[in-house]
Amino acid sequence: MKKISRKEQALLTECNIINATEELLKVMPFHEIQIKNICRKANVSVGNFYHHFNNKQGIVKKILNIRSEQYSSIIETFVSGDLKQKILFIFLEFSNITEKLGHELVLELFVYNIISEDNFLLNKDSPLYLELSSCIRELGQKKMLLIDEPAQSISDTLIIFFRGFLYEWCLCKGKYSLTAEIEKQLSRYISLFIRD
Repeated sequence: MKKISRKEQALLTECNIINATEELLKVMPFHEIQIKNICRKANVSVGNFYHHFNNKQGIVKKILNIRSEQYSSIIETFVSGDLKQKILFIFLEFSNITEKLGHELVLELFVYNIISEDNFLLNKDSPLYLELSSCIRELGQKKMLLIDEPAQSISDTLIIFFRGFLYEWCLCKGKYSLTAEIEKQLSRYISLFIRD
């Protein structure tokens, strides 16, 4: 049997912790899950948990990073040349992934971001931001923008608008379809920036 390297073991432990957390989320709310529950389910020590994560919210951030990689793959499948539709697609796919994570987990991410002052939605290196700003820049080059602002400013504005709906969905405990609401509201809002 091949010996596992330290790096491979570390990745395996991290995956076990993430998988255990996701399994526990199927049966209990995030705020009720204790680190000892995660450790027991993942078969790791509490010390090992803290070697990989600072707190439970760190797991949420890691789960979001994993979903972001999946999100990037989905965005690459968009083939239409209509940039306005691509922008809508970018937000709708992010909404789909968010709904699968669940309102409670996303709300925890908001809490984590407030505490750590890490604004994940406006992170300039995130797939959401990169894809959106690329579309906005291209629309600017094609003279299809209704306002004369840099792509970064327009991207920030659209993401902040989206974040408001995302937050409201969390506060309403996910009682409605985030994706359907985003499709309806964002279609209108995008029209303030982009020519038809």
